[in-house]
Amino acid sequence: MGFDCSKSKFSKAVLETGVTFADIIGADQAKLKLQEVIIIARDPVVVVAIMAKMG
Repeated sequence: MGFDCSKSKFSKAVLETGVTFADIIGADQAKLKLQEVIIIARDPVVVVAIMAKMG
């Protein structure tokens, strides 16, 4: 399942497997890290600075 899945596809996967984020150890920390990445990715100045350092 990719990040581009709709909520309905996600819900279907949860129903099929019975596994939710709450069931996964460390899911809270992973969610916080992902939120940080999203915040950084939405700021074009930060993205350009990171890309400049990489290349």
